Amino acid sequence: MLPALRIFGYDLQELIHQGTNTAIYRAVSLINRQPAILKVLNTEYPTLEQITRLKHEYQITLYLDCEYTVKVDRLETHPNYLVLVLEDFGGISLKQWMATAEGGLSVAARYQLPIAQFLNIAVQLAKALVFLHQNQIIHKDIKPANIIINPETNQVKIADFSIASRLSKETAHLKNPDRLEGTLAYMSPEQTGRMNRAVDYRSDFYSLGVTFYELLTGKLPFYSIDPLELVHCHIAKQPIPIQQLNPQIPQVLAEIAEKLMAKNAENRYQSAAGLLADLELCQNQNLSQGTISNFIPGQLDARSQLLIPQKLYGRETQTEQLLQAFDRVSKGSGEIVLVGGYSGIGKSALVHEILRNLTKQRGYLISGKFDQFKRNVPYVCFTQAMRSLVQQILTESESQIDLWRDKLLGVLDANARIAIEAIPELELILGPQPDVPKLGAIESQNRFNRVMQQFVQAIVTAEHPLVMFFDDCQWMDSATVDMYQQNCLGKMPYLLVIVAYRDNEVSPIHPFMLANKAIRAAGVPMTAITLAPLAIGHATQLIAETLSCSAKTATPLANLLVKKTNGNPFFLKQMLKYLHQKSWLKFNQKTAQWQWNIERQEISENVVDLMVDKIQTLSTETQKVLQLAACINNQFSLDMLSVASGQSWTETARDLWEALQVGLILPVDNSYQILQVFEPEELEKLGKTPPEVCYKFMHDRVQQAAYSMIPDEQKERVHLAIGRLLLQGSSEAQRQERIFDIVNHLNFARGLICELSQCYELAQLNLQAGRTAKGASAFETALTFFQSGCNSLPAQSWEDNYALTWALHLELGEAEYLNGKNDVALAILNSIIPQTKTLLERCQVNELKMTCLRVKNDLTAAYQLGIETLQFLGIEFEPYPDDAYLLRELAKTKEMIGDRALAKPSKRIADLADLPTLTDPLQLAAHRILKELNPIAFFTSPNARYLCAMKLVQTTIEYGNCRISALGYILYSLTLIVKYREMEAGCEAGELSLNLYERWDVSELGASILHI
Repeated sequence: MLPALRIFGYDLQELIHQGTNTAIYRAVSLINRQPAILKVLNTEYPTLEQITRLKHEYQITLYLDCEYTVKVDRLETHPNYLVLVLEDFGGISLKQWMATAEGGLSVAARYQLPIAQFLNIAVQLAKALVFLHQNQIIHKDIKPANIIINPETNQVKIADFSIASRLSKETAHLKNPDRLEGTLAYMSPEQTGRMNRAVDYRSDFYSLGVTFYELLTGKLPFYSIDPLELVHCHIAKQPIPIQQLNPQIPQVLAEIAEKLMAKNAENRYQSAAGLLADLELCQNQNLSQGTISNFIPGQLDARSQLLIPQKLYGRETQTEQLLQAFDRVSKGSGEIVLVGGYSGIGKSALVHEILRNLTKQRGYLISGKFDQFKRNVPYVCFTQAMRSLVQQILTESESQIDLWRDKLLGVLDANARIAIEAIPELELILGPQPDVPKLGAIESQNRFNRVMQQFVQAIVTAEHPLVMFFDDCQWMDSATVDMYQQNCLGKMPYLLVIVAYRDNEVSPIHPFMLANKAIRAAGVPMTAITLAPLAIGHATQLIAETLSCSAKTATPLANLLVKKTNGNPFFLKQMLKYLHQKSWLKFNQKTAQWQWNIERQEISENVVDLMVDKIQTLSTETQKVLQLAACINNQFSLDMLSVASGQSWTETARDLWEALQVGLILPVDNSYQILQVFEPEELEKLGKTPPEVCYKFMHDRVQQAAYSMIPDEQKERVHLAIGRLLLQGSSEAQRQERIFDIVNHLNFARGLICELSQCYELAQLNLQAGRTAKGASAFETALTFFQSGCNSLPAQSWEDNYALTWALHLELGEAEYLNGKNDVALAILNSIIPQTKTLLERCQVNELKMTCLRVKNDLTAAYQLGIETLQFLGIEFEPYPDDAYLLRELAKTKEMIGDRALAKPSKRIADLADLPTLTDPLQLAAHRILKELNPIAFFTSPNARYLCAMKLVQTTIEYGNCRISALGYILYSLTLIVKYREMEAGCEAGELSLNLYERWDVSELGASILHI
């Protein structure tokens, strides 16, 4: 509470409630002397989320005209805080009322609430829900603390709409139970984010059922001080029967409360009107007869809304296979599950059935999805999954985050920066980390894969088994295929990797399938699950339960729809919605039954056509913004979409709203509400930065449909416009972050780019994208960008823009080599040499040529090229040195080492690594040529190998530390020198040097050179 709080214009009478984020006061207006309830954020510096909730509550309730909801008068802005002014009808919260003897629920008389009083409360609450649900509002936090009752009149109203939703359904996301929206004791199973179910208006019924249970028994159905245990209770456990706690409660009232609290929304009431009808029947019987006779609850619950059950049909065997695999992993196994099937067959839905068991085992589920239009963006799915994991960790307590920090830094050590570059949010846990030494491309790829493996291994524990789910793996990029294979080959207990893919879109030689073959051959446990279309019996069951009719009645419709959809669950459900949208399937109010007439209707057998038809019912603005979103990604940020559309955030959010309401796109989290209640100028005044607001398409087919609505002849122009807007509307940092998106759009439209300046700009962007991909060890993707960059260059580019042209061709040559195409690489490099202008550039080309020749096993050519290049650089190097030559070079090396070998405090061998950093480009080139020449010399001229080692040490001392050598390579070179002297002295080869190398005693190693 704020100290000595004063609110201008009000006389504060009473502090009614002090919550975590808000304080509620009873007050009197000094202007008109009218009573009011004031809801105030109880911190002087509220967060953007807290302000958003208060403004959201104001906007959602301002126009509600219902006698069963607390009316809002206005939202006032005062210095440092906002005040929500609400009506005061003389009420107190039901929670307070339950705790008083007047309410009939004192501690001594918990079970003495008169049935008539309960029914009076229950009927009013049901009427409130009828009104809210008719106005497409889901409250999401029904509980006694948010129900206001006037003890004198017994009038009841619902309050606190701070987390209410105006969407028809929402997807609750997996997060720490302490960070869930709502109140855990009253929360529906689907609100926990640990059920494979969306949140819709029926979530309010569950919370109301818990409230009824508490009113009737004086106890909550579940209680635990452990939030995760409480979540598990809501998901999997049944409460003690009401009549067992209070035998005086009529059976039908107990059954009504139990129906409201059904775990699956399909088994609850399907309408507030049906609940109200049952409660009013009970109330009338109680008033007229003094008793309530038994009846089956829900018989008057007319299911006039088309609600397709969210449960799975015909997947019992596959679900059990998946749960058994997770059970084995929870006990210490490490496994992979492949889930194959057509698009829309239910692969993702099957995988998310694991959520219930995950809660019991306190595990993590992270997921990523490959995108059909972003196949050349490296690691996008893997990093998406890892970022979601880090975000889950960030919702834990400070002490728990500290433990994670210590553990991760202990494992990642000096390579923590690599993990942060892949997963930026990780820096919030680890803090800033130093840069890592640069390595060659292949070494960088190996290091990156190893770091990612170490990161996952650090996360996976017996206490927290991990499920990694990668969806749509038929679109997996080559870099991720390599990482997937490398990481899965190692034993990793308590890790379950689930990969879903369209088995009709991959062949046995698809890189993803070849990786699975290699993993299986290595002995890693792997379970393959294939999902087939729904059988007619399961389709009939789905339709019968959707339309609340018998299987016999549903069979003709099921036969027709299965024929149209080939038993594809997603297509079948969308077909039902389409028929309802066209009024070919409608509810007859008189007979209280669903009727259909579709035999003569022309219905497309392509689900994309149905999605297009649905999108076309939306406004023109919404259709356009969906088409742009489809060009971006399956999941997209509002920031990027607003840039692509040339609109503000709020304008873009408004255009998306209609698609949100019909469920074609879904918000990734609740941050979308911020831009529903704020204008950008308001945020600027508050000094608040809006978070990243993200959405995703409900299904790939929706994205595909939206994209297909762009005429083929306009697709290039649309991509060109998006690419240019993203390029122009991005800061330098954003441009680097969005480089793949920008370049992919512009490359798609390359045929429309004709001006020389724009061609060079596109080539430069491809160079930047290729280098970024190469830096991420995504060599195949890098090759694609370098090829596109070269193709974008005008014919006269060697004369007009030499630097860019040379850089692109050199990178292209290296990329071809990194992808195993040495002959192609050599051909490109040979074509560059006549164009090369400087000695440094010639050295760079020769260095890469040496590598290609070495890999081709043309060692003689590689060796000769290396010697030739060293001679260009002024370094004397005898190609085939005899022992006398080596002894002279050894003496020179010893002289240069000097007293460092004596391990004096002022000069130690180890200090070689601390020499001034070498910056001269030609001297750096000499180091790299010597480093590349070393392994080649071993097979071409063994003595030259020792000469290379001596030259590396000599040039390090003479030039400075080039960092590509650093202490490790110096040590390696010195070891070779010691080995040479051992053999020359007749010692047992390698005995002394191996011992020193293992002990990493550089000073002693240097001393051994001088004293052997």
